[in-house]
Amino acid sequence: MTGLHAEQRGRELEALMVSLSSKGDLPTASSSKDASNDSNSQKGIALLASLLDMSMLKFQDRDRLVDAFKSYRRCVVPGSL
Repeated sequence: MTGLHAEQRGRELEALMVSLSSKGDLPTASSSKDASNDSNSQKGIALLASLLDMSMLKFQDRDRLVDAFKSYRRCVVPGSL
């Protein structure tokens, strides 16, 4: 897994956690040059969303999950975690 790939998947998981926590729309896959990877990513996120139930997590626990996914970013802005 390349650093860029890990960062993209981390961002998608981060968006999914935020979306599920706020009961919003599911996030779309990150922009990618390969349309088939984009489609597979969207399907994977939708499947994962159907399996996760965030309703019993405390806000602090949700924030920890989002912070963990942010740690996969290659360039982290100081103070963003």
